[in-house]
Amino acid sequence: MGSILQRLNISAVKKGTTWGTEVNVNVAGAGIRPQNPGAPQAKVLMLQDEVKGAWEQYLKAGPYEATDFNLDFQYHYDGNENLLLALLFGSDTVTQQGATSAYQHALAPIPDVSGLFFTYATEKGSKIHVVPSAKVTKATFSVDGGLLKLSLGCRGSHLIDNSAIITSLSAVTETGNLKEKAAFFKGKCRINAQSGSALQDSDAVTLKNISIEFDRKMDSELAIGGTYILEPKENDKPQVKVTLEFPRMDTTNAAYLQDWTAGNEKKMDLTFQGSLIASTYYYTTTLYFPRLVIEDVEYADSKIIPAKVVLRGLVADTAPTGMTGMTAPIYCNIINTVQTSYLT
Repeated sequence: MGSILQRLNISAVKKGTTWGTEVNVNVAGAGIRPQNPGAPQAKVLMLQDEVKGAWEQYLKAGPYEATDFNLDFQYHYDGNENLLLALLFGSDTVTQQGATSAYQHALAPIPDVSGLFFTYATEKGSKIHVVPSAKVTKATFSVDGGLLKLSLGCRGSHLIDNSAIITSLSAVTETGNLKEKAAFFKGKCRINAQSGSALQDSDAVTLKNISIEFDRKMDSELAIGGTYILEPKENDKPQVKVTLEFPRMDTTNAAYLQDWTAGNEKKMDLTFQGSLIASTYYYTTTLYFPRLVIEDVEYADSKIIPAKVVLRGLVADTAPTGMTGMTAPIYCNIINTVQTSYLT
């Protein structure tokens, strides 16, 4: 059983099947290592009357409200945070790389992620706190002490500590090589004209910071007689936003102001590469943006002038050169040692 020392506690995650009912995460390969494993908190609607009187007379627990929480990671190429990413995107196509132990997961966004959710469990002292079902609503990539950080926004059905299905996490193990974290200083960002030639190394730009947001906007509806929210559905279009911060103004980023006002669109990819897996295949995560529109540019007042550009990812009419088959605002390819689709 768990400890009151957070660092000793086990957390686990697994793709769900029926909304509101937990699946057993006490299995090999279900381990996950967020920096804030105990983030989910119970939220119950407290019912009270407003009848006139000298004192309050009535207060009773009603249905569960949405359990919103974030899970933050120092991103691992092999970690189960990729399962949560796949649930946000909605599609995961797996291809073995040669005859090696390396596998590519091509995550592609689909219009509707209904039916894609997960069960999350984490030890807290003598209890196991369980979110029976949760949707991933948002992914944010940023920088954390030189490492790539991934923060995942989640909306859960409810939180319990008396599951009859998850009574232990003793069988939980983690996947792959969790020493493999993506380092920001090993990343490469390439950007050029949306209608231009395929991206190449000469299109690389020098960054000091980056933020990438993929946000699916979802509701949280309670039905009469229900004890927790219905599976969230998207009530608006997803949004993809990219913020690039440059240490110094230079010829390339100085042109972004005119690009903005002229409506010159961009395409971009961002690649992080770790150590060798086998043959010529490395731990790798690449984000692709087939069509980006600039929505803000800033050159701050400073002794050395920096630059900042904010771009919005939009659907492309056709796939740009070098991004065959990619027209949605964002894609993610991951090469690691996980052999099966995260969505099976």
